[in-house]
Amino acid sequence: MEKSETISRQDDSFNSWLTDKHNKVEKTAGAVVLLVEMLDILAHRIFPSVPDIPLTQGLNLFFLVFIFVQLGKEFSKRYTLSDKNPKIVAKIVRLWRYSDEHQQEKIEELVCSSNRLIGQLRNINYFILATVALYVLFIVQKRTGNEADANHYFHLLFDSVSYVGAFFLLRSFFVMFLPTIEEGRDVLNRKTYPYIWVGVVLMVVDYCLTYYVHEGKQETGVFIAEFICGIVNAVVFALLIARFENKILEIPPYILFILYSYAVLQTCLPFVTNAGQIFSKGFSDHFSSVVLRLVLIGKVGLAAMLLYVLTSGRIVYYFMFTKNLHEEEKEERHWENFKSLLTELPKAPEPFELLYEYDDASNSYSATIVPRNLFGRITGRGKTLGEAKDDLRKKLRSG
Repeated sequence: MEKSETISRQDDSFNSWLTDKHNKVEKTAGAVVLLVEMLDILAHRIFPSVPDIPLTQGLNLFFLVFIFVQLGKEFSKRYTLSDKNPKIVAKIVRLWRYSDEHQQEKIEELVCSSNRLIGQLRNINYFILATVALYVLFIVQKRTGNEADANHYFHLLFDSVSYVGAFFLLRSFFVMFLPTIEEGRDVLNRKTYPYIWVGVVLMVVDYCLTYYVHEGKQETGVFIAEFICGIVNAVVFALLIARFENKILEIPPYILFILYSYAVLQTCLPFVTNAGQIFSKGFSDHFSSVVLRLVLIGKVGLAAMLLYVLTSGRIVYYFMFTKNLHEEEKEERHWENFKSLLTELPKAPEPFELLYEYDDASNSYSATIVPRNLFGRITGRGKTLGEAKDDLRKKLRSG
């Protein structure tokens, strides 16, 4: 397989990726969406009577559908490693514990596993598709004039789709965190299947809160149910983003800040979907408008991060590195060996001996501190005893 230009470029940092010629269409789409949103905000400032059309929801929906298609193409790609000297590849992916005849076999195994893990990471795209469904529901609810949602049908649809999206996020977290390919077998379904029942239980709780918890005319149960749904989505999303926070993928701090903020905004779901039911309609409309604009920035940040790790090839290296690390730890049991050597230092001052010696041959003095429990000794030297002590103090201060 030929190396593509995106994989072979020298400077593949995120900031460099933002300004280079790769993924121009995707970057342009993100920039245009944000620009249109800024112009819409400015228009409402200058012309307060601008008709209230769901432009923000429409922009979110358009961008999500576009990114879903583009990411689908990236998730379909497969990669390999090729070099005339297999030892160079083995050194890069840290396979020195294997013999020469087994290194090439292990490289092929890691490549195959990494390609399958990229396929599993497609679950993020299914989360994006679930989010598309949410925005379709937003627009349908607004167009049908059913914002009051007296029967709570839209509420139940919102929460069920949100839990489905959270489930796909959780599967993506498992792919990034745990070995989901074991001995060549895909174990992702087995490890995430129990969480389907967790989602079912949460929807049962949601239903009970919706129809049986009221305080007068206020739909308190609906608010609580959607707040729980938002918390679940926020926690799962934050767990996933935390897996991208490492030196291998090198996502810059400002992108991580945007994405963690996006995770926190998930808790604002009840304010967006239940305008006027708990707080005044004016406050709910303004607050939901702010939230929808902020999450649009979060979606652009998420798309940028995913496109970067996929097109740069860093995600392949991440999967190969982490899988090899898991296997090395399982085989070598470094933690067990390390734990047997670990000793807690006493809280009392460490006892030591201070020895002074005079060397006739060099006509100099030495001052040596000898810890009784720590390894090694530290010696200071000088023409006089004072110089030897001063040299010893300097070495102690320098660590």
